[in-house]
Amino acid sequence: MVVLKGLLIGFLLALPVGPAGAISTRRALTRGYRACFLSGLGASVSDVIYLTILEFASPSLRPSFTFHWIRAIAGIFITYIGVTLLLPFEQSSEGPKMQENQKHIAVFASTFLISVANPAILVSLSVLLEAFDLNDPSLQAHSVALLIVSVFCGSATLWLVLARGLSNPRFLFIARRVSAILFLSLGLGIVWLALVK
Repeated sequence: MVVLKGLLIGFLLALPVGPAGAISTRRALTRGYRACFLSGLGASVSDVIYLTILEFASPSLRPSFTFHWIRAIAGIFITYIGVTLLLPFEQSSEGPKMQENQKHIAVFASTFLISVANPAILVSLSVLLEAFDLNDPSLQAHSVALLIVSVFCGSATLWLVLARGLSNPRFLFIARRVSAILFLSLGLGIVWLALVK
């Protein structure tokens, strides 16, 4: 169960809705799938670093979300992501893909640095962990390790799929609609569970 929840959290974190996601999407349209995947991977690694810090931090230093309305807010946030996926997506107008003129490490490092410099990810992770009932300081070490690995695998897998499909308008349309349905269902389900408790 920890693995499944970790994969879902990884999927949510990988959705291209922030600055790093916007850069990765732009690179998919102008530089190709490899640049997009490496950009997304940079953001995924920074998320995992923050998750590791959060999981191994002293309980007194971890953000505490004990009220059900906080979980409801997390569900609303996930629902909002689903709604944004239903909105029209504006592709870049730069024309043909530009020739890659950066080394792979530079492409990776750019989004990694943008993401790791954003401490708000720590709060987002805390809310997601609470929403999925994983914000437990007493979680065993092997479960924490499984969580971290599964979050990274979920994020990296989604970026691999996105990198291949973002430059294909038909794939992009279908992927956004399917993702929207999944995240709307997930978000509304979390809100409902939070309200009935």
